Amino acid sequence: RRRRYPIAFRMETYDDASQINFFKQTLKDFFLKYIYSRTNAFLYIGKASCQHYQRLNVPEEKLFCSPYAVDARPFKLGESARTTLRMDKRRELEIQSDDIVILFSGKLIPKKNPSIILEALRILPNDFQRKVVVLYLGDGPLQSLIVRESKRTPLVRVTFCGFQNQTQL
Repeated sequence: RRRRYPIAFRMETYDDASQINFFKQTLKDFFLKYIYSRTNAFLYIGKASCQHYQRLNVPEEKLFCSPYAVDARPFKLGESARTTLRMDKRRELEIQSDDIVILFSGKLIPKKNPSIILEALRILPNDFQRKVVVLYLGDGPLQSLIVRESKRTPLVRVTFCGFQNQTQL
């Protein structure tokens, strides 16, 4: 600011007041309004981020949509390459060709509710459950909970692949 460079603000922002008490929320809002009043542009990532800035009275003319971008070229493979890679990965993970694979990709955090897959599978017939493999691609604090939940759904096989960067996908 001292050198008069414009400041553009881009980060994941959202309002989840359920996790913070009224006093802390008021103090946080005051602090953020102070910072935001000294910012030239806000590059919001998604709808929740935009709503956060609007709630804190950021003028519309300072808001610019800036969603995440992914280089999709590595994912554009021909069918034969996909088939070969799929077979190799199934062999590596000990998944049969006729098994049904359900993939959860993301942080293992409450907001993403990764254990809902196992809850849903519990109500399906046992024959179907025996054919299912759930792959969890990601890490997070709920992994131990999911391990416990998977023991309550013993017919479904659960595999944790951990965090994988984009080049490994």
